[in-house]
Amino acid sequence: MTRQLEGAVALVTGGAAGIGKAAALAFAEQGAKVAIADLKVDRGNELADAVERSGGKAIFVRTDVSRTGDVEELIGKTVTAFGRIDCAFNNAGIEGTLATTADCTEENFDRSHQNRGARVRQERHPHQRHLPGRYPYRDD
Repeated sequence: MTRQLEGAVALVTGGAAGIGKAAALAFAEQGAKVAIADLKVDRGNELADAVERSGGKAIFVRTDVSRTGDVEELIGKTVTAFGRIDCAFNNAGIEGTLATTADCTEENFDRSHQNRGARVRQERHPHQRHLPGRYPYRDD
């Protein structure tokens, strides 16, 4: 079977559990090197170790995507480890408390929607400078 992403570098936020974990595993299964970002340190390290044990390459970086400094550190560590970033799966999110719109408190609404700004930062800054065709990102 041909591994379609052999040698590519994928960054997955919210990658320690759920859909993010499934995406990280799928990227690795297809040959990508994977940078896993999440707040869940134990789960993130366990997943990176599992990818490595199965013959893949992975790193885990504890990241709060609502903090620009954390995102910049994630990008830097990914590029240091793998030389570039080819794609990003921006999955990180905050669930909040399940409630109808009428019953949702202002605090719950703000917390569950604070990540929208973070997603914009992820998509527009700073990793875009490491995407192919955007800026120089490797020496080949």
